[in-house]
Amino acid sequence: MRIAHVYSKTGALEAYGKQTQTGVMMGFDYATNGTMMVAGKKITVIEKDDQGKPDVAKSLLATAYGDDKADLAIGPTSSGVALALLPVAEEYKKILLVEPAVADSITGDKWNKYIFRTGRNSSQDAIANAVALDKDGVTIATRCAPIACRVRTSAPALLTTSAGCPLSRAASPMTCSDSLCAPGPCAMTATRQA
Repeated sequence: MRIAHVYSKTGALEAYGKQTQTGVMMGFDYATNGTMMVAGKKITVIEKDDQGKPDVAKSLLATAYGDDKADLAIGPTSSGVALALLPVAEEYKKILLVEPAVADSITGDKWNKYIFRTGRNSSQDAIANAVALDKDGVTIATRCAPIACRVRTSAPALLTTSAGCPLSRAASPMTCSDSLCAPGPCAMTATRQA
């Protein structure tokens, strides 16, 4: 069984990439009792460094599925890279196990039947933080994809972002009311005002 691991071995998200690579290899070691074999077949992990660049990643995944004959792929580190890889998995009709990229749209409006996510997404992070830290003066910081600029809370208090934009309580979930949710990732800090 050939598995491509497409991740940011270098680049801005290198630290996350290294953690993912370590986790993948530890998981295979544990699941196979150190044999790297499943049902009598050897597992071969083919490492691909996407450098955090969507165009590089697309080429690497196509090569992994096509030339390297990978049965499935794991990765990538970046949400932007993951979104670029979704159509490649669909084109080759092969599974892409997305980890650790967190954009909601990976398994939302951009999803296809070859995409699986093993972890949480940005909205889930924000919701969990809002629920856990729902107290006056508490600040919640999250990086989110455009569709994920939202925070849920049961508190009637107003939240404001780091850019000073109010988060509207009129809609549930609360949504950012200014250009923070423009295309591209955003960084959002919300503070509960009493």
